[in-house]
Amino acid sequence: RHAGLLAISQIGEGCDSQIENQLGAVVSMALQKFGDPHPRVRWAAINCVGQMCTDFGPRIQREFHAQILPLLIGAMDDSGVPRVQSHAAAAVINFCDEATEEIIAPYMETLLGKLLLLLQSSRRITQEQAVTAVAAIADAASASFSPYYDVFMPLLKKVLSISAGRQELRRLRGKVMECISLIGLSVGRQKFGQDAAQVMDILVRTQGRGLDADDPQSFYLMQAYARICRCLEEEFVPWLPYVMPGLIDAAKQTPEIEVLDALEDDSYEDQELEGMETIKVGDKRIGIKTAGLEDKATAVGMIACFVAALGGGFLPYVEMTAELMVPLLKFFYHDECRSSAAACCPDLVKCVAAQGEGAISQVKQLVSFMYPQMLDAIVNEPDVEVTVVMVEALRDVVDAAGPVMREMNDMLQRSVFVVAEVLRDREERKAERKEQAQLQDWDEEEKKGAEVEGMKDDELLDRIADVMESLLRVGGSVVMVAFESAGTKMGIPALVQTFANMLAAERPPEERRVALCVFCDLIEHGGPEGVAYAERVLPAMQMYATDEDAEVRQAAAFGIGSCAQYSGDIFVRAGGEGVLAPLGAVVSAPNCRSEENQYATDNAISALIKMLEFQPTCIPDANTVAQVVLAYLPLKADLTEAKVAHAGLIRLIERGDQSMLGGPEFKNLFNVLRVFAELLGTELVAQEVMPRIVALVKSLHSQIPADKLQVASSQLTEAHRAKIHSALA
Repeated sequence: RHAGLLAISQIGEGCDSQIENQLGAVVSMALQKFGDPHPRVRWAAINCVGQMCTDFGPRIQREFHAQILPLLIGAMDDSGVPRVQSHAAAAVINFCDEATEEIIAPYMETLLGKLLLLLQSSRRITQEQAVTAVAAIADAASASFSPYYDVFMPLLKKVLSISAGRQELRRLRGKVMECISLIGLSVGRQKFGQDAAQVMDILVRTQGRGLDADDPQSFYLMQAYARICRCLEEEFVPWLPYVMPGLIDAAKQTPEIEVLDALEDDSYEDQELEGMETIKVGDKRIGIKTAGLEDKATAVGMIACFVAALGGGFLPYVEMTAELMVPLLKFFYHDECRSSAAACCPDLVKCVAAQGEGAISQVKQLVSFMYPQMLDAIVNEPDVEVTVVMVEALRDVVDAAGPVMREMNDMLQRSVFVVAEVLRDREERKAERKEQAQLQDWDEEEKKGAEVEGMKDDELLDRIADVMESLLRVGGSVVMVAFESAGTKMGIPALVQTFANMLAAERPPEERRVALCVFCDLIEHGGPEGVAYAERVLPAMQMYATDEDAEVRQAAAFGIGSCAQYSGDIFVRAGGEGVLAPLGAVVSAPNCRSEENQYATDNAISALIKMLEFQPTCIPDANTVAQVVLAYLPLKADLTEAKVAHAGLIRLIERGDQSMLGGPEFKNLFNVLRVFAELLGTELVAQEVMPRIVALVKSLHSQIPADKLQVASSQLTEAHRAKIHSALA
């Protein structure tokens, strides 16, 4: 029975799709063994359930919490077998990793009561598991942990104090640091602030005493600093002089490296040296001491966390941090180091930019230092996941630097060429996967691996679209020139043609969606040269407005709206009237308001509003279109586009658009007032638009005949009438 349960644990890890189909039966079978007379079988059953909570989360938490948690709580009463008892606490940790606040809340009182008793156990392993379980519950429960704060925090602080300097309690002490910081992050600054100073004093004294290289407290200490920083935000700034020197030293450390000859059969991949990780570089393999490497990566991650959380409060450390982080963009020995360094760059720029206009020269100096290095790092990055982080960071630097980037035309243009290279590499990886699939019969694992790699490349494509939007918005025609030429020097189509190729019907939905988005940005931000592409891509937008994929429909509908707003007469020449039918099909579909389709429908309605405002000659029956629009409003799914669409509606009514008001008989007055009532006091309109709605309500009531107003008002709900009356007051 013991062996069978352990086997199921292993099978679940490697054959998850097979187990998933019968997950309920497997969970039920394992839970039955919680009552087995033999403790080793009970331990194995708990181990099996804990492993499944990791392998099949969050589904298993969502569907089987009522079966799993009561039995784990019961297993924590198994005081006769401490190993089973502590393993139940460990399984709670696995469960909480993928549990939501709503799932965990009903069990918290009982769970925490049991763990409080385990904390007082004489067995250190039981104490450690209990502390970590409390931390996991606090992390999952978030603010719901507040009622238990006063029970646990004094006890945890006491353990932290009395265990100082005791060699045998170092791991327990580290786990207590983790627990305290997670509880603080969960309950928030207002609650934790009363204890934060005392906790930080203890942590700083711990660091000041010096920690051995193998002391587990080092890792927990840095993680605790980061969480407490995120909790306290600017109130953490006074602690930086005590915390930063140690972190900088840890982040600067050079890992121990041993260069070895690469084995001809590449079997080095299976021959890890003790305490070292090996990677292949050219015809050599390099062994790197993992302990120092992990400490370095952790420190880099913590510093990045500080910069993100503290904003302008981190200013005194910006220069030294930039000098540390930028070279780490090419630290090929550790992916997380490169990712953290990249993510840190835009936050450093934001920190300096937060000082105001007087800091523009410092922003330019910082961007001039880091931006070229970021471009080089992206081109040479071997890992797709890290490339995703770097491209996203590049976009964020462009956004954070703002006006400064407009003075750096060479960097803007070079950015576009880098994007072309990244896209070329993506296309090559995609072609290679396709070729490999045709050459050999892939097993299930190989297919899944290829799918995962494809998903990474799809995410990269999304980030490329994001950075192109930022570059075009900041650089306009300067970027447009590069966009039309980038790629040609590398023997591949110009970047604009690469995206045009992605509009082909045989391309996957992800590529068609991104291509549509990029052309929307081109038309909106690319100046006259960009607007000219409306004539070329509007037919594709018209075709994809009714695509099977909801996200493609959304992008196409948004694109139609952009063309209507920005392309002027080109919209008419490109057959703008022809888009009415597909847009009408989107908004009249029976399931247009479903969760899957609502974003596409919102964008289709917004496109119709833009056509009413900017391209009225392309609408033969504006009255019918206006009725369709008003009947659907307000938009509630795509909040960004909702604000744009509602502002357009206000402009149309402000200028007395008869189609919106329903002609001289004011046939649409009820829907106009209903929409206004539903918009007032919400986030569905920009703040500056709200007074204009109030002004319109007053204007309509002063200009429209009383009998028409009475009829329209009588159709409103009581809540809507109350909002209108409040606006009139």
